[in-house]
Amino acid sequence: GTANKLEDYEEGTWTPATPTGSWTVNDAKYVKIGGFVHCSFHVTATATVSSSDFTGLPFTPSQEAAGIVGYQNHISGEVIAVYVQAANIWNLRIGSTQ
Repeated sequence: GTANKLEDYEEGTWTPATPTGSWTVNDAKYVKIGGFVHCSFHVTATATVSSSDFTGLPFTPSQEAAGIVGYQNHISGEVIAVYVQAANIWNLRIGSTQ
């Protein structure tokens, strides 16, 4: 029925971009449902970095937000925070190293 109708659904790819750091973009996708956008990405640092500003989100955020990214390799693990600014800039920052 009408209550179950999904009229504003979209999915696609996007391209994270940064003028700093050494990154390879492996994959970046999004799903938009109404006013909510879920962005996922897989980037690889090709050199040691501590933080980096990115642009290229598929939609401009209406407000600032934050999230957590998990990372683990065979040697060490880091907790990386994601900070999204309303100006369509998002930042990765390493929060801790073990």
